[in-house]
Amino acid sequence: MKLTGLSAEGKRLEIPGGLSVQLPPGAAYGTDNDGDLILYRFDPVPSGYRAGSFEVADETPFAWKLSGLKERVTLSVEESVPLDEVRGEAEKALRGIAENLTAGEESQEPYEPGSSTQVEETEDGFTIRSNLSISNAGGSYQLLPLEGDRIGMLVKKKFQLFGVTLTLTYLFVAVWVGRVVKIYLSTAAVPNAGEGFEELTGAFAPLLQTAELDPEQAKPPEEKPMQNAAEVLERLDLTQGERVEAGEFSVLVPKGLRFTREVNPDRRLLTCAPDDISFDEEGWDTRCGMAFTLQKGTPVPTSLTHPLDTPEGQSEADALLNSLNLSGIGQTVKNSQVGQLTTPVRAAEYCISYELADDNPVEVIFRYFIVTHHFLYTGQYIGRKTALGEDAPERHRAVLEGWLCAFQFVGGGEALSAAEGKEALGELAGADGHLDGLKGVALFFQDVLFFHDEHLVWDGKHHKTQQLQFNSAKMGEYASLLFNPDRLSQETLRLVGSMEENEALRIPAAKLGEELRTFLHGADLTGAVLFHLAGYHLFHFQETGENAYRILMDERIQRTVPEPVAYLTTFLGALRAYNGNSAPFTAEEGPVYRAIDVPDLFHDGGPALATDEDLEGPEEIDWEAQERARLAAVPFDDGAAVTVAGSTFVLTGDFQYQKGSRDLIAQEITARGGRVTGAISGKTTYLVIGSQGNFGQRKVDQVQEQRAKGKEIQIIREDALVQALKTKPAAKAAPTKSASKSAASKPVSKSPSTPKRSTPTRSASKPTSSDSSVRIEHIQPEPGEFMRLQVTVDLPGLDDTPEDVRAAQRQAKKQEQDIQKQINNDRLKDINEKRKEADGKFQRAWKKLHDDYRKQYDELGQQRLEHQAALEAAQRTLGTLGFFQFSRKRDLRQQIAAFTTQLQALDQKLKQLVDEETKKIKALNHKLRGKVSKEAQDASYFVMLDTTGQEQNVLYNVLSNLSERPSSRDQVMQHLTYSLGNDWTYTQLNRALRNPFIRTVTLELPTIRPDGTVGTETVSGYGF
Repeated sequence: MKLTGLSAEGKRLEIPGGLSVQLPPGAAYGTDNDGDLILYRFDPVPSGYRAGSFEVADETPFAWKLSGLKERVTLSVEESVPLDEVRGEAEKALRGIAENLTAGEESQEPYEPGSSTQVEETEDGFTIRSNLSISNAGGSYQLLPLEGDRIGMLVKKKFQLFGVTLTLTYLFVAVWVGRVVKIYLSTAAVPNAGEGFEELTGAFAPLLQTAELDPEQAKPPEEKPMQNAAEVLERLDLTQGERVEAGEFSVLVPKGLRFTREVNPDRRLLTCAPDDISFDEEGWDTRCGMAFTLQKGTPVPTSLTHPLDTPEGQSEADALLNSLNLSGIGQTVKNSQVGQLTTPVRAAEYCISYELADDNPVEVIFRYFIVTHHFLYTGQYIGRKTALGEDAPERHRAVLEGWLCAFQFVGGGEALSAAEGKEALGELAGADGHLDGLKGVALFFQDVLFFHDEHLVWDGKHHKTQQLQFNSAKMGEYASLLFNPDRLSQETLRLVGSMEENEALRIPAAKLGEELRTFLHGADLTGAVLFHLAGYHLFHFQETGENAYRILMDERIQRTVPEPVAYLTTFLGALRAYNGNSAPFTAEEGPVYRAIDVPDLFHDGGPALATDEDLEGPEEIDWEAQERARLAAVPFDDGAAVTVAGSTFVLTGDFQYQKGSRDLIAQEITARGGRVTGAISGKTTYLVIGSQGNFGQRKVDQVQEQRAKGKEIQIIREDALVQALKTKPAAKAAPTKSASKSAASKPVSKSPSTPKRSTPTRSASKPTSSDSSVRIEHIQPEPGEFMRLQVTVDLPGLDDTPEDVRAAQRQAKKQEQDIQKQINNDRLKDINEKRKEADGKFQRAWKKLHDDYRKQYDELGQQRLEHQAALEAAQRTLGTLGFFQFSRKRDLRQQIAAFTTQLQALDQKLKQLVDEETKKIKALNHKLRGKVSKEAQDASYFVMLDTTGQEQNVLYNVLSNLSERPSSRDQVMQHLTYSLGNDWTYTQLNRALRNPFIRTVTLELPTIRPDGTVGTETVSGYGF
């Protein structure tokens, strides 16, 4: 590294912010890779050291080192504090900083590597995933004994990583001139300093004792006096001025005021202040006599459908304002009018209300709210009280009302709403600026959004959506939403609410199949539930062309929803109409699949479809033939000479290469100098369609559109791309700028699809196309942690087994799995017959038991209603008696006490009756269905273990990483999110565990011994 050495006299080094220190001989200074100042003291002085620039190795021994010394805080001590007490104020500030840094306690619990590290075996290597948990672990601090106008502080902050406690040392120095105190911070290091502060103090105290602050940089800013509010109001003329556009209004800037749009332009439409105030002047807002602000409009959560000057419109606007939970904000409020809304303007298109927010000795603050059919605008009026006397609040109120009444409505709300929505939602916005209906439900298909079961509450008529859940790992695919998740939540709940109100989407519970009716706890199937089912991947909409769609559904939807294709077509039409799209469309029935069999992330083609052997009876559909027909219709180019380097690729459909992983295919393309994007554009070179079909027809159509514009885009098969990737390139493509950066000097990646590649040492015989890759991602920290990272390392190419041997091994494993599957399916059919018979017996016995229970419950309930009515009558009579009717009051009080006792006794009897009924039902269930239910669960679990290896691996890791048996699926989800990470694991669990047909089981699994006989193995897990 390059440093600057000193002469024998040393050097006084000036540091930005006005600080200077005297560096002794043997010291040196320079900048690190981030441009921050570094100071060294060498002892002994290294060879090559000289006055001026010199080179020194990074590992050269040093006596002490400071890194990143810069100004952090500037304090102005109040005039009431004597000058000789400024040191005390500086020390108080340093102690506060130190106590904050050393918060937390060191954990004494042993670190368990198995709970945060996972190894997954791949075909020819391994993938290792490990979490780095960084937690606060306390620390200590000590003041440095400095003289004069300076004081120092050393802080040792502890944190824990991998169960190991590490320490970082900070050095603070506070220097002051007069009442201005500046605090500087640096990290500090002294080799072999030990646990205490003695060596650190000896190293740095002499240096900090030389610290001085430039008096010119320590001058407090010149304070101008506050304006005389009375004079400002006197020259104000609310009948004249300049009109400016602000949202849907023309706003008058009265004579005597000026306005700007440059203060907080991202959030504010305009700011008004007296015309002798300069907005460029620092601290202008602290001295002006009065000021207005008007914020940009916030879209109203629900449309206001009535004119706002009608009783119905007034109720809608009032409900909107009440939802804001308005209240006074001042801590010195004594005015009883604080928080009371006044509405001086109410028109058909808008209404304006305001409230007194604060009334203190210095100023009065009003907040105002302007409601239109599209936006809610808010603003603030601040008026000073200087020279106004006791009627200051009313003087300012009159100015405010005059200004608000001068607002003129100009409209344009629909265009503004659409523009605002498109800016906020980006690619997810519809033509009207709200969340696009089809893209909104696609967020549930794609695991970006979902509802927990308990957050959909049935009130007897509608489902209420209480909370929306985000999959943060998938949010990274929508960069515009990472900074505005609240808006996405608001828009999604608006969409869900609109579909819930659509009566065409209601199917009464009595018409639903038993499985779905049980899952919905007897509630109707409504629009909100469809989003919930989409999150379980139980149906999917696939766009096949302009205004043309294909409807794919899970086999359980097919058998539990009446006329499912027509019903989902109605839902599709409602989603289009939500954004005003009334154009005709077509929807065809697509293949049927099994949601639990979808192992990979969704892409534009939708879920992977089940094979014919996974389906039985009338649900069987030859989807492979359909996909072959779709592929045959694609106008493929020859693809004989595909060039990877310098080309831009778009991938669509299901691939066979790299086990179907688009991320791995994209990595190979990038490593060869190519580029992969998600959408067709004029810069696209190749559209690659996977050999397994299930591709996005819209992308093929877009290529044709670009070709019509003269763009040369080729449509090629997967085989053509694979051949190009396996062909040795003529010359290695130069690395991109971003790929050449050190991982330590760039932000942590949130997407596993663009890993930082590193090439380990390999023998000459090993192929170099299977380099390892490292991915680092931020994940949700647990309580007590301030950071948690997940590190994923792919180590392919470790298996030297010849390909023909591996192929034989795969074939043998498949045969073994086929035998296992046949055993499972045969047993499942047999058990299902037994279960249906047992269910019938239970239902008949339960009905008789329930009829007896219902009769007793109704009798007790009627008695309770009679006693409750008598009690309420006595209470009402008691309230009407005069003061002197003592005897009558005494009798009524005795009656009330007796009725209350009788009600309590009846409540106890009802509870006992319910408890007894519950016990009898459980006993009856155990007697008639217990054994066969367990056998059915066992057989069902066998089917689950026929899923893909990656998903099965997730299930086994769930069991091995839980310290105790889980009580719910949500508990498992939460554990996996925090302990194993929230990216691929979270996505797999949505598929493997959150399916509504899964339950907890402990099973005896059949296994095939090496000699070919069948044995058993006991495991615990989840079945469906």
